[in-house]
Amino acid sequence: MKRASMLLIVICLIVIMYTPTAADSHIAASETASSFDNPYQQDIIVYAAHQDWLSRIYILDINGNVLNYFEYDFYYFCDLELVDGEIYAAEAFAPRVYKIDIETGELDVFIDDWSLFYFYDVAFDGEYFYVTEWDLNRYDINGDKDGTASFDADAMGGAWDGEYYWTTDDAGQITCWDISNWQSVTEVPANNFAAPTSSCRGLWYDGRYFWSAESKDQILGKIYQFDHSGNIIQEWNEPAYRGWSACIMYYDQPSIFVDMIPHDPPIEVPAGGSFTYTGILQNNTDSSQTVDLWVMLDVPDYGMYGPVLRYNNLTLTANDSISRNINQSVPNFAPVGLYDYIAYAGNYPDEVIDSSSFEFTVINPGMDNADDWKCTGWLDSETNKAQTEIRLSRYPNPFNDRTNFSFNLNKESMVRLDIYNIMGQRIATLMDGRYNRGSHNISWNAEGFPSGVYFYHFSIEDQSVSGRVILLK
Repeated sequence: MKRASMLLIVICLIVIMYTPTAADSHIAASETASSFDNPYQQDIIVYAAHQDWLSRIYILDINGNVLNYFEYDFYYFCDLELVDGEIYAAEAFAPRVYKIDIETGELDVFIDDWSLFYFYDVAFDGEYFYVTEWDLNRYDINGDKDGTASFDADAMGGAWDGEYYWTTDDAGQITCWDISNWQSVTEVPANNFAAPTSSCRGLWYDGRYFWSAESKDQILGKIYQFDHSGNIIQEWNEPAYRGWSACIMYYDQPSIFVDMIPHDPPIEVPAGGSFTYTGILQNNTDSSQTVDLWVMLDVPDYGMYGPVLRYNNLTLTANDSISRNINQSVPNFAPVGLYDYIAYAGNYPDEVIDSSSFEFTVINPGMDNADDWKCTGWLDSETNKAQTEIRLSRYPNPFNDRTNFSFNLNKESMVRLDIYNIMGQRIATLMDGRYNRGSHNISWNAEGFPSGVYFYHFSIEDQSVSGRVILLK
């Protein structure tokens, strides 16, 4: 495959022997320039693709929607790498690695080694960059070459997972290599596995999972996030062109994340009515966190009011998350006008770790005696989230089609177990009733649901616990 590609590359090099200039930026017809002001204001997926003699670098939001893209004539970007918040791309028309400014699309040549012919892959181990062209080449942080190792592999993508160097080939096979004794490269066959499909090309590692994109002819493929066995964690439809690689750039996430997603915006509600939204509270760390959660209002012609809801000392275990459908009542005495609705997570009232807000409008005076600003649904009661008092075992997790929940009751109790999707919508109720003292097991058959992250909410009387399970197919 490489020797056939070499002829194409030689022809292309005749065309592209020039100093690269900044790429043109194209905004999709349905977007505006303001739709992508700053890539660090949200989590983004960076996706490399090509078609004919053009390459594109796409900027996608976390749902796979196109925010922006940059187009490059006579470039062939392949594998991507993310280092200290900067994107690097390997180029197959020339033996170069470029640094790409994802706000402007401008290119900066980082590795420029014309003793070679092409690069399909790039990986970084924390100190050195690695690219292949028949052999494995190593470069320091300044782009200066630091030696070559004999390497017999067709690498279409490369990644470093903190211990091993990994490559994928043009059949989607992922191979593990031990490069700890540079310049010796030793295959570790026991770790090898197949990517989600044979069309996967580029390879990137996010600290826990691999990423790749499909390269298909005439049809769009998918972007995949998958584990060390090739099991899919998440997937997205490719937006356009023939894909090659993808990586995710996280916004600087707080240790605790709070979010609110209003239902059916823009929200216009009469005084005495109510509105709903999805509330999310998440621990982004690998250790238990205890926080306060409170909700405030910015009332027109009045100012800050509240909290209309407050929970003290909520305990979230490592990487725990809750997602709920919330109902907020609007009392009949609420003045007409535009409100800000704000949720805070931190140490009430002065220390804010994270916050989220949206607007709603009260459109006419109330006509009845509605409740005060009553907010329900975040938790079962305004008490501590007593996770330490409830023990719910989940096995297996991650799971394929079916997982089991087990628990023990010290006395006859009311029990409820609900499953929610990532949008906070309840999709299944596994238990809802009175159960006798003793051990209990319940199985969730998720055969009809897509792969992804799901949340459970388990309650015994007035105590509850939440967590997540991962469905892999």
